[in-house]
Amino acid sequence: MNIGQYVFEQTIKHAKTDAVKFPIAFPTLLCGIMLEQHLSLITAIDIPEKRESPLILHPKLFGADHVPNIVGTSGSVSAAGTMTKQEIIVALKDTCVMLDERKA
Repeated sequence: MNIGQYVFEQTIKHAKTDAVKFPIAFPTLLCGIMLEQHLSLITAIDIPEKRESPLILHPKLFGADHVPNIVGTSGSVSAAGTMTKQEIIVALKDTCVMLDERKA
C-alpha cells in the first residue's frame, strides 16, 4: 500500500467536497504540514506546553469487591442480576422525574 498516495487522495477528496459533516482525514498530519509551511500562522499563545495529567483511576476500584457497588443504573436491582429493557426504561424515567423535581 502506498501511504503517501492514500493520504494525498484523502486530502484531495476532502478539499473537493462541500459536505459539512465530512470528517477531516489525518488532522494532525495536515496541521503539522500547514504550520511548517506557513510559520506566520503560529502566534504567542500557540507555544506548546505540558498538558495536565489525564484522569487516573485506581485499580482497586475495579476489584471484585468494588464492582457490585458501581455496576447498574438502579440500587433496587441486585448486582448479580441483569436488568431487562423495560426495567432500564422505568429506571431512566424515574431518574428524569427525580432530576426535574430537583431542578424545580
